[in-house]
Amino acid sequence: MLLLVAVKFFNFHPLLNILAFGVATTESLISFKAFGLRHTAAKTVHGCLQLASFLLGIAAFTVVILFHNSNEFPNFYSVHSWIGLTVYALSWCQFLSGLLIFWLPGFAPGSVKAAYIRYHKIGGIVIYSGALAAVCSGLMQKQSFLRNNSPKAPLFGTANILANALGVTAVLILFAVLAVLGFENISSHRSLPSPRTPESVPPEDGDLRAFGSAADTERLRPRTPNRRARQAGIFYLSRPQLRWLLKLLMSAAMKQASFLYGAERMRWVFVQTPHNNAMRGTDPQRRQLRHRSRRVAHP
Repeated sequence: MLLLVAVKFFNFHPLLNILAFGVATTESLISFKAFGLRHTAAKTVHGCLQLASFLLGIAAFTVVILFHNSNEFPNFYSVHSWIGLTVYALSWCQFLSGLLIFWLPGFAPGSVKAAYIRYHKIGGIVIYSGALAAVCSGLMQKQSFLRNNSPKAPLFGTANILANALGVTAVLILFAVLAVLGFENISSHRSLPSPRTPESVPPEDGDLRAFGSAADTERLRPRTPNRRARQAGIFYLSRPQLRWLLKLLMSAAMKQASFLYGAERMRWVFVQTPHNNAMRGTDPQRRQLRHRSRRVAHP
């Protein structure tokens, strides 16, 4: 019965994948920020949507495998199939690891959860991006099939326009999800709720030692964007390092331009030679040198 359904309803494969990754996974990724829910409620919504995505993905994978086997088509020969297989494997591993670590009570200690949450977030974004890439490659493969079956079909037919619109929509959805999440929130590991007090609410007496532990003191300390970036592991450069990097890039650009175009005079724009400094006359000795040069030039 399942084989008969797979043969007759191959179009359920793209439909189930769009429902799994385009709808359920999208809503689960933004459940912690877009809906204004408490942490427990957002976690429940996230888990239920991921479970739905997991089941829909298994159904979509089963349908396409049965369809290929029943029609004696080769499996996993295209870019779309390779990307899709990778996304399926990573998403299933992500779901099972999240289920074991965050949902089974007593399976993982708090330290493991705090260390794993960052990689769980990054992995979710990577898998979601790969899923939308698989959607776009599947649309391109479908367009190639239609073109081979009907060489005289118009390039701007209904099927091609619909496939292009779906691909652009998938890319725009990816950008929207990244904008909602924010890159700092993706790579930050400080997402678990505080057990005592929110980090934005200081003690009444203003003393950082009011709760008596180093963890509370660290949590209540004001956090600047640079400090958060360093703690989250984001690539960070201080101002002196940025100035040094800018000078290095300018020097490399001047050398490259001088080598390519023979423009040695460009160095006069950026580099202050001793002769230029002397001619500017910033002290009495330089002024005297400047007057001497004028006398020599105009006797």
